[in-house]
Amino acid sequence: MELTNDIKIKIFAQYLGQAIELDNSGSRVRNRKLIGVGGIDDGDFQYLRLRMGEAPKGLVHNQFVSNNTCKLVLKPLSSLLDEDAIEVDKMEAWNLYTGGVLSEGTDPKDVVIYKLKNRFEYNFITAQFILSKGYDLPQYLLGNKTLQESGLAIYE
Repeated sequence: MELTNDIKIKIFAQYLGQAIELDNSGSRVRNRKLIGVGGIDDGDFQYLRLRMGEAPKGLVHNQFVSNNTCKLVLKPLSSLLDEDAIEVDKMEAWNLYTGGVLSEGTDPKDVVIYKLKNRFEYNFITAQFILSKGYDLPQYLLGNKTLQESGLAIYE
């Protein structure tokens, strides 16, 4: 599957507010947040809108997607926090933490991670929750690969 600028923009748009690593002529900096995406068509005019630092009125600039200089800074699903796994379990009503059927010694968090990684049916709200927490969720636009596997992200 070809990774077009159009696909990159759609993927990045799901992670608004996340940290970006910018390769600035060989020096990598992580002091930017993704605050928007834009552009027209699938040409060289699609861009990421980045803000430097934490200040709401910090320096804002655009980085063209075609330059391949930006990567999202994400967390692997394997680092899913217990409280996030419990929230996903509640949203999906899998009931893994409240009497769901698990074999002896199985960690409910491991089952939640397995279901998320292997594209089990989960709802839109669950996906948005996981994305908002900065986890690298496999993407259908990337052939069910993670962003890190596709070169669009690095892990913290």
